[in-house]
Amino acid sequence: MLYNFNGTEGEAPEGNLIIDVDGNLYGTTSNGGANDSGSVFAFSVGGTFVQLYSFGNYTNDGIGPASSLVLNKGVLYGVTTEGGAHRCGTVFSVNLESKTEKVLYSFRGRKDGAIPVGGLAPDGKGKLSGTASAGGSSRGTAGNGVVFMLNVESLQYSVVHTFTGLDGSQPVAGLISDGQGNFYGTTYAGGAQGYGTVFQLNSAGVLTTLYSFTNGTDGSYPYAGVALDSSGNLYGAATRGGQYDWGTLFEIIP
Repeated sequence: MLYNFNGTEGEAPEGNLIIDVDGNLYGTTSNGGANDSGSVFAFSVGGTFVQLYSFGNYTNDGIGPASSLVLNKGVLYGVTTEGGAHRCGTVFSVNLESKTEKVLYSFRGRKDGAIPVGGLAPDGKGKLSGTASAGGSSRGTAGNGVVFMLNVESLQYSVVHTFTGLDGSQPVAGLISDGQGNFYGTTYAGGAQGYGTVFQLNSAGVLTTLYSFTNGTDGSYPYAGVALDSSGNLYGAATRGGQYDWGTLFEIIP
């Protein structure tokens, strides 16, 4: 055991940890902190816990970060599932030196998406891609979710793909990049059978459904994202289905 959260420093860490070149760990808690709205923290190689930021202003900084972070040039990037100017979640940054937070984008909950849950994926060119689990429609937070891209320098936001339901719905997991401009991810529901999908999004923004789950021996409702090996094969987990209806591990060879 490395550390026990006590609530005031954070509570319910749901996202994956990331590690820098020096071995320091960074993560988020979805609750707790000074205002019980979540926090961003660091854990050093020497065993020191530091709360970098504590969320608390619903409309200004967002609340409920539940995903992993991205670290680039001394700045952490992540998403909050709620809050922001339109109360539908945010993309934020936290400067490690100054321990200050900045909202880079506030989701409006309409065509631009809402309730981002999964982590962000960098493209190495100053842009971050991610998913919003709802929105994509002009009718409030209705919709099946979107894939978005944000330029962290210009703060230009764009929707790369809007899910229709037939190609997937509720993309709660983050994306993974193959380093060649393609991104891979899952949708928790939707697809041909309604039980979730695995998809590829190429550099031109064209989405291809690689697999639609059937709720049979293949599984159903994949909540987490996928892992990518050096041969381009994808691996993941489905929360239900399989022989005993308790979930499956799967491999997809594109």
